Amino acid sequence: MQIKTRNGNKKISLILVLRALELMSDKEHPIKQVTLAKMVNDMGAGMGSEIWCDRKTIGRHINLLIAAGYNIVKVRGKGCYLQSSKLS
Repeated sequence: MQIKTRNGNKKISLILVLRALELMSDKEHPIKQVTLAKMVNDMGAGMGSEIWCDRKTIGRHINLLIAAGYNIVKVRGKGCYLQSSKLS
């Protein structure tokens, strides 16, 4: 299945943001939104999907995940990381 839209598939990109934070971030290794966008786009390409995600979309996804109860910590100027994958 190939997904082709300028905006990408927002549901998949949201899950990929969470997955990237789970696998590659911690307190010592926060990830910047620009880097997360590239990671999500690359992960989508690896799945055979054209996921298009930019820094602003990543910010919205992070805020949505925080609102949903994920313990994501934002470090000003450094990025963010998933402190715990358990919902609050």
